Amino acid sequence: MRYRIDLLLDRRDLRRQVLLLVHVVFAQASVGQSIVAGMVGIDDHYVDVAPDTLLSELNVHLTPYPGEQFQIDLDSDGVYDARFVTFGGGGLGGGTGGCMLQPEPWVSIMAHPDTSNGCCPGQYIAPLADTLRTGDTISAADSFIQDQVYLWSESYGWAAAPIINDWLGIGEHFIGLGMLVGMDTLYGWIRVNAYEQGPRTVIVMDHAINQGTVSIRPIDGAPEVRVFPVPVADLVTVHVATASSTGSVRVLDLHSRTVLRAPMIGSRTTIDLSGLEAGAYFLSVQNGERTLVGRLIKE
Repeated sequence: MRYRIDLLLDRRDLRRQVLLLVHVVFAQASVGQSIVAGMVGIDDHYVDVAPDTLLSELNVHLTPYPGEQFQIDLDSDGVYDARFVTFGGGGLGGGTGGCMLQPEPWVSIMAHPDTSNGCCPGQYIAPLADTLRTGDTISAADSFIQDQVYLWSESYGWAAAPIINDWLGIGEHFIGLGMLVGMDTLYGWIRVNAYEQGPRTVIVMDHAINQGTVSIRPIDGAPEVRVFPVPVADLVTVHVATASSTGSVRVLDLHSRTVLRAPMIGSRTTIDLSGLEAGAYFLSVQNGERTLVGRLIKE
């Protein structure tokens, strides 16, 4: 049997309406993670993007434009997990423009394949972020895409691009997401508003995500290197944002003796620590000419 007590606090008089959800759960069995769009639990990570961040697509005929981007640290651990990218430009015959959300490999976005009319003529399929309203639940039952997704994309003379704009002019809505953290999958939301007044613009307002029972930790002084889960039971994964073609991972005991070693394969390597005793170790990550060392706890 499960009981929940909800306490909702309207802060409309502040700069942004935030609904606080406080819940107490009594259950005979464990309950999976979930989060409600626009609501924040007392243990969740919540970030108010203050001031709101505006990213514009500048669609200027015959004038190329590199676009803008905004990075998001979903769980407030100092490592960016996703970024919004707007792009615009021009060319003979017209211009292109759009907005994408690009996640890191451990993040997936609630999205669906969208079929839209393209140019010249044709139909194209593109992943389009789902639009969620306040109160929608985000959980494992939803469909996620582990790759970049569009909020909108428009094409004039670019035959390979979709024409989709489901986000424009509908007011504040939410993007749902999931983030792999060790053995946990955490769920979260990002509140945005997209409109068209000349250049198309997306406003990033705030975001929240569950707090997991295990965590991802960057190596001190090197937020581009992530280690999870923390602490570790058997398998530990090392992810390097920009991996060198030559790299390795070593586990050392407190006497600096190497007890395990593995090559870096691409940007992610997993090491089995099941044969080691519980306790403290050092994790040494060699990435090209740089060697980084962090502390590791095995349960």
